[in-house]
Amino acid sequence: MLASCLFISALSYATGAAAVAASGTAFGYATGTTGGGSAAAVTPTSLAQVVSVLSDSTTRVVNIDRIWDFTTYYGTTSGQVGFTCYQGS
Repeated sequence: MLASCLFISALSYATGAAAVAASGTAFGYATGTTGGGSAAAVTPTSLAQVVSVLSDSTTRVVNIDRIWDFTTYYGTTSGQVGFTCYQGS
């Protein structure tokens, strides 16, 4: 009996990592959303794929499973503005 309980617990733990359910309430732009319906789901694996799936016109559910760092994806800057701001008179 104990062995079967341990097996079921281990199996639940192993499969639980692959099927994580969201909890709580969506906030920001996601407020009031209800899901993707029958749209295909995709989990991007690279920054280029994130940009691609978020910018095309295909209807899909996008699973974001990590924090994507775009700080240098589009290049870098010197931090200087290329024009001068003037105060109106």
